[in-house]
Amino acid sequence: MVVVFFSRAGENYEVGEVTVGNTAKLAQEVARRTDSPMIEIARTEPYPERYAATSEMVQEEQRVNARPLFTLSGDVDALDSSDTVFLGYPIWCGDMPMPVYAFLESRDWSGKTIYPFCTHGGSGLGRTPERIAAITKTTVKPGLAVMGTDAQNNASKAAEAVSGWIAKSGLIHIRPFRLLQHAFELEQTDFGFNASRITGETAVSADDPMAGHDKRDRIVVHRSPDGACGCPTPVRTFQLQSTCESAV
Repeated sequence: MVVVFFSRAGENYEVGEVTVGNTAKLAQEVARRTDSPMIEIARTEPYPERYAATSEMVQEEQRVNARPLFTLSGDVDALDSSDTVFLGYPIWCGDMPMPVYAFLESRDWSGKTIYPFCTHGGSGLGRTPERIAAITKTTVKPGLAVMGTDAQNNASKAAEAVSGWIAKSGLIHIRPFRLLQHAFELEQTDFGFNASRITGETAVSADDPMAGHDKRDRIVVHRSPDGACGCPTPVRTFQLQSTCESAV
């Protein structure tokens, strides 16, 4: 899997001056959730810094059906080796930016599946999935549309939207990873034990595949041999094993 996206920083609609574009932020979340490399599409000659000037240029590009020159940066080789492509873009004047069209038309999409996602100001994906399918002649799955204001300023809401979309796609499932051992201090209660704080953890190796994930997900608690329910000591140390959600 790979995440390919187009985004624009600078002055943006409803969010003001930003250093990371709305779609770039959403793409980062998609990449994090799927553990995928990222590739950025950029117009060779960047759009203007000011929103009004960019809007004027975009409308002219749409009028003449332009195909601006573009560059790719990031893990470009992953695009050739991946069968699943998450394609992200902002909706500008009801459509994809023209550099995205140029990118799509420049490649052979045989055997690939595309999952489109966008940021927008109220229009949603519009007809862009159908246009992507018409250009690529490949499978285009249901997409995700997130308001640009949420992608930029409401990380938790955007993350929830991405998580739900990825889950519905069926691309992610739960499977065991290599185990990590954690030492937790647990407070004894009438009904069991509550984790109070992590006291340490030991990773299997430096290239731990669980890096970047919440290692406390789906924790299975194993009581220490010297511990017993009902013992007078209120706090005990236990060994925990954890598994992690992973992409296939």
